[in-house]
Amino acid sequence: MGYALINQGIGSLRKEPDSESALEDEALYGMKVMITGQKDGWYKVMTHYRYTGYVDGKELLFNEDKIKAWDQAKKQVVIKSYADILSIPKFQGYILKSVPRGSIVALAEDENKTEEKEETEAEKKADDGDGFTKVMLCDGRTGYIRSSLIKPCPQSMYEDIYPYYRAAGVEEGDNVRNFLRKQYGISEAMFRDQVVKTALSYLGTQYRWGGKSSLGIDCSGLCSMAYMIDGLVIYRDAKIMEGFPVRPIPYEEAKKGDLLYFPGHIAMYMGNGKFVHSTGRAGDDGVVIGTFKEEEEGYRGDLWKMLITAGTVF
Repeated sequence: MGYALINQGIGSLRKEPDSESALEDEALYGMKVMITGQKDGWYKVMTHYRYTGYVDGKELLFNEDKIKAWDQAKKQVVIKSYADILSIPKFQGYILKSVPRGSIVALAEDENKTEEKEETEAEKKADDGDGFTKVMLCDGRTGYIRSSLIKPCPQSMYEDIYPYYRAAGVEEGDNVRNFLRKQYGISEAMFRDQVVKTALSYLGTQYRWGGKSSLGIDCSGLCSMAYMIDGLVIYRDAKIMEGFPVRPIPYEEAKKGDLLYFPGHIAMYMGNGKFVHSTGRAGDDGVVIGTFKEEEEGYRGDLWKMLITAGTVF
């Protein structure tokens, strides 16, 4: 039935086509979803990370020409908790759209420039409008966002390309390390550092079942968003799933950025017995740092007893 773009800051994927139905997942602004069904103004969708649910049609953009333009646009991902897109490159501008971390915007082309002209560093700086970057929304409108709130969007935020990379069999032993190096120019160590840093950027965010934004996030939402923002698509739930790059390893082999699996729960390992996770446990109520060391604050002996396995993409 085609595709649509999430046209609200958060697109709620619900279990049934009803606003009071359980929240299954959240797709963020600018993400493309596949339409697989329709019922009473609700659309059943599948995300590029293979999750499904019903989205209110009011949260979707269906225009084929705009979707095509969005496919070809140079996308940026929001990396701070929340970001406003303003009408002018000044804080006094009115807000065109407010979006959470993980949302996608696109660089807006300047009609006054030709493709042949090379920008000087001074011109690039001037384009920022004293710290602002001109961006395009998926409905075609343009506005301005603080330059520090975005970074180039990894393809993983819009399309899971790793399976195609593996299937191509470019060279013997192709794996995640090679993929990250070739696709993003980063090493395993750089990825491990960055994915933990991204997960920690959600510290203090409230726990929300099915949530995946800085307004509220659950355990698997936290881990999957951190990986996606940094270039890899992993399964959205708290288990290792065939077809995604995570493989089980003993806890003793876990390194920074690896994952820890428990019954119905997942956390990201930080090293030295510490981990970051989103938990609804009273007193935590969201994204916190935990530890398996009894003498340290945040000790979770209960989780240590329930640990099923660690997992890694390397």
